[in-house]
Amino acid sequence: MAHPTTVEQRTEFYQRHVRGETYAQIANWSGVSLECVRYWCHKQHKGLGVYTHYHIPRRGALSQFDPQVRQTVLALRQAHPGWGPISLRLHLETAAQVQGLPLPAVSSVGRCLHEDPQYRRKKKSEKRPPFDPPTRAHQRWQIDFKVDIRLQSGETLQLHDVYDPFSGAHIGFRHPPGAGSRCLHDPAVLL
Repeated sequence: MAHPTTVEQRTEFYQRHVRGETYAQIANWSGVSLECVRYWCHKQHKGLGVYTHYHIPRRGALSQFDPQVRQTVLALRQAHPGWGPISLRLHLETAAQVQGLPLPAVSSVGRCLHEDPQYRRKKKSEKRPPFDPPTRAHQRWQIDFKVDIRLQSGETLQLHDVYDPFSGAHIGFRHPPGAGSRCLHDPAVLL
C-alpha cells in the first residue's frame, strides 16, 4: 500500500512545478504517481493548501434534516406506538414544531424507526406447528373451491370438494352458477 505524502513533500511539489518542472519529472524525483503530484499542485494553485480535509457526512437516518424533525418523529411514535412510517409522515406535515422545514420521505422515517430497537417492527412469530393427524373419520375436513370451470359444452360449473384426510373419502358436488341450492352429485367431476 502506498504511503501518504507529507505536508513538506506537497509543498515541494508545488515549488518545483512553479520553477518549471513537469509533473512527470516531479513524480520521478519523489517516487509518487503523476496524478498525486498533479492533484497537490492544482490544490495549492487554487489556494486550498496542503492539508487533507475529509468530508464525512453525518450518519444515520434523518441526519441530513433539522434535528427537530427527528425529535418530532420519535415523539409522535412514542405517543402513538401503532403508527407506522406512513402515518408518522402524514402527521409530521401538520406538526407545528417542523412547519417550514424540509421533511423526509416515508422510507427515511421507516429507517429512522428501524435504527432504534424499541421502535423496530416485531418479528413475526414462529410458524404454527402443524395439526396433529386426525385419529378418527370426520375429525377434520379439508375444503377446496374451484369456480367458473368451463366445460366443452359451454356450461360453467362450480366445484366444491370436501376431503376427509383420515379415511381418504372425497365428498364433492358441482352446480351451475345461479342454480340455487340444486346440486348435482357427480363423482366423475372429481376425477
